Amino acid sequence: MGTKNLNSATDLITFTRASGGTALRKVGYGTELVTNGTFDTDITGWTHFYQTLSSSTMSWDNGALSFTRGSSSGQGALQAITVEPNKVYLLTGDVVSVTEGTGNFSIWNGGTFPTVQLVNAQIEAENSASLVFASGSNTQMYIYLNCGSSRTAVFDNISVKQIFYDRATDPLVLYNHPNNTPRIEYNADGTAKGLLIEEARTNSVTYSNDFSDSSWDKINVSLTASSTTSPDGSSNGWKLTATGANYYFRITKTLSTVTTYSIYVKKDNADYVALGAGGGAKGFVINFSFATETIVDTNQWGGSVYESSIVENAGNGWYRIIVTGNQNGAGRNIAVFPWDSATAPTVTENHGATSTNSVYIYGAQTEESKSTPSSYIPTTGSTATRAADVASIPTSDFGYNSDAGSVYVDGTFLNGDTIVTLGSTTITADADGNKKYTTTYSSTPSATEIALNQGTYSDFKYYPRRLSNAQLQELTT
Repeated sequence: MGTKNLNSATDLITFTRASGGTALRKVGYGTELVTNGTFDTDITGWTHFYQTLSSSTMSWDNGALSFTRGSSSGQGALQAITVEPNKVYLLTGDVVSVTEGTGNFSIWNGGTFPTVQLVNAQIEAENSASLVFASGSNTQMYIYLNCGSSRTAVFDNISVKQIFYDRATDPLVLYNHPNNTPRIEYNADGTAKGLLIEEARTNSVTYSNDFSDSSWDKINVSLTASSTTSPDGSSNGWKLTATGANYYFRITKTLSTVTTYSIYVKKDNADYVALGAGGGAKGFVINFSFATETIVDTNQWGGSVYESSIVENAGNGWYRIIVTGNQNGAGRNIAVFPWDSATAPTVTENHGATSTNSVYIYGAQTEESKSTPSSYIPTTGSTATRAADVASIPTSDFGYNSDAGSVYVDGTFLNGDTIVTLGSTTITADADGNKKYTTTYSSTPSATEIALNQGTYSDFKYYPRRLSNAQLQELTT
């Protein structure tokens, strides 16, 4: 029996995830598919679409497309685009203004209208749409722009481009993958880590990157929006500047359970940044040094318990700093602020310090009742849950031997996680999770699939025979 080599995680693996999911990945875009999406001089290329007799109108409006809808449904501005089957695309666009309600962006596959709209977004005035969609079996699809009954919306900068993954020349970004799209994760130096598989997790921070929202307490600090390119490649990193004594920046929530807190930070003129939980009476904090790229000090007080901390390099000067602990009922939640000393603050408020230093921040996350971090989950006004990744290989799809076999896996895993399940045969990570594992079986396991359960998988092999001890040792060295 020959060896079957697979270079893509999707060649053989059956994969689902009923939500988006972020990972640091090389992502690029193809050529522009929209004709005249910027409307510089006219609206050539766009069709005035209406399903029934309509009083709607479409016109050029000073470098944008203006659409006024009548009282009937099924009215809008339409353009056909040519796509490749089974590819992924990105639609972006702006709503310049709308008389009331929202301007609507949709992708239509040409089926019964308007019920078959594959993806859609309702965007308020002076905001942008960003929609990822899969082409399925289609070779032609349609961009459809409209608004509410008897209202006018003005659109601009309409764009559709194919998304490309893992090309060597593309930049690394913190990319939010569409539903059911496997995540190939990268290190900050551009080397591939492997296929990321995670359990379901929830970010309980309701405005994870809208730090201007009132849920974030701001005492003697100032915020500047769109200050720098964030880990996701957009201009939505925030500048956080201390402006006086006893400054802090936090959200309020009482927790009495082990929780993991995280945020992305980038150096401006502060040499250190503090991340903690709790307040003056109870809490814990870590102090991160940009110079050494490490946590240089920690503190805990008032019965709260600091457990552990992690630093992840996200590239382009960004770091994700992570702390786990138990606030023990403290009336404050995640707090982050620039710091001027290698010695960590003793509290996250009323610490007496005065500073005018600043740091860039992005993407806050609180994972309650979790002692380990998971990938970033964006939120926009409510908590959000990333669904579990489910990955398996049906035994009917390869040369499976039910009488004897061997399994090899390499990657990064957490102590105690079940990495592979093949019927009654399993591989479980130990305390040194970042290594190679093997297992064998010599009696018939009841198995219809090989399940990849949790971790980052850089290599996986199946042998339809029991390897010798010497062969197993060679694989893991």
